[in-house]
Amino acid sequence: MTNVDTAATGYVPVTLTIQGIIVTDRTDYRSFEKPQLTDWDVTRRIEYYIDGRTLITNVRFDRIETPSDAILVQYTSVTDGIRLRSKLRNNTSAESNQTPVVNSVSVNLQPGLHPHDQI
Repeated sequence: MTNVDTAATGYVPVTLTIQGIIVTDRTDYRSFEKPQLTDWDVTRRIEYYIDGRTLITNVRFDRIETPSDAILVQYTSVTDGIRLRSKLRNNTSAESNQTPVVNSVSVNLQPGLHPHDQI
């Protein structure tokens, strides 16, 4: 396990912490290819990657003899980090009884909204 400075690594949607130490995230967020994790028996370093909605590690937690309350997974949900603004119009003149149609949506991501920045 190594300490990872999230400010230096950029956006990290999931953070795994074991006994107060941030575990190395090996997820390739650009190509989403599955990385090769190191062999824990050789390196004694825990690594993980995200495969869809599953967190994959290079060790089973019962092998590292760590109590379950010392393992912390933090993640960002969409409502925590994104603000959405849209204009809804019904696309007809003088008709207010029709359901609005969304022609376009703009999403503005603002720095500092990530919950890990506030720890």
